[in-house]
Amino acid sequence: MTRLTRTLPIIALVLATALGVCQLPAQDITLIQRGSSWSYLDDGSDQGTAWREPGFDDSTWRSGGGPLGYGEPELGTTLARGPITHYFRKRLTVGEIGNRPLAVIGLRRDDGAAVYVNGKRVAVFNIIESGGEIEFDDRTWFRVSGSDERVYQEIVFSSADLVVGENVIAVEVHQVAANDSDMVFDLDLKLLAPPSSAIEWIPVGNPGNPTDLWNTSGIYGSVNYEYEIARTEITNAQYTEFLNAVASSDPHGLWDSMMSGSFGGITRSGAAGSYTYATELGRESKPV
Repeated sequence: MTRLTRTLPIIALVLATALGVCQLPAQDITLIQRGSSWSYLDDGSDQGTAWREPGFDDSTWRSGGGPLGYGEPELGTTLARGPITHYFRKRLTVGEIGNRPLAVIGLRRDDGAAVYVNGKRVAVFNIIESGGEIEFDDRTWFRVSGSDERVYQEIVFSSADLVVGENVIAVEVHQVAANDSDMVFDLDLKLLAPPSSAIEWIPVGNPGNPTDLWNTSGIYGSVNYEYEIARTEITNAQYTEFLNAVASSDPHGLWDSMMSGSFGGITRSGAAGSYTYATELGRESKPV
């Protein structure tokens, strides 16, 4: 299971300015607390895609406090055992976003889940997608068990996906098999605070230096200007957070296929406009 951790370097990457200065968050605003009440549907029906949208009518759905699920201790609400997929929705009001560029979701799920903010998918974990859209009977790649069932996995995304006023968070939780032994869902949501302190950058460059000796094309290695990089090394897990926050379409090529497989540790799934990124197991702390 991939674990993503919000840290200084990734916030630095997202918030870097033209002056080469980025800053740490000082204080977050909690929009959804763990254990909050959610509308849910646990009857095994196929809800298509309309249920993700803000305007969907969920007035006939039941509601209950989290964590929601079955076969687990200390649940707030017990759901029906049997369906591959359980659906959850929550409305919340955001009073102000201001200059807070990022938000973070803490997701607890067993086994897999997809998360939508105002109809836009911001993350998908451990779901075998059979087509262009996630289907109600798509199973998960593997069973989540043990201590992993209690982990709140962090999802960093752009606060531009939220609006001042009413918002809807929608989540579908999938199982590895029908009538699985247990299932759990809970979620928290925070707006990350504006920056408050700087990170050090280092000038790099030797204008006029020759190209690499091994390179015969003569276009790699030569730099005609000075540039700056940050001192702090960026890990695969941190860069994955950055990609999930800003690269759902990736028009600037922030991810490359060489970052996956034996060359790196970051994979990409989905299509342009809904790309999601994940860190390969065991390579979370390796540098990009």
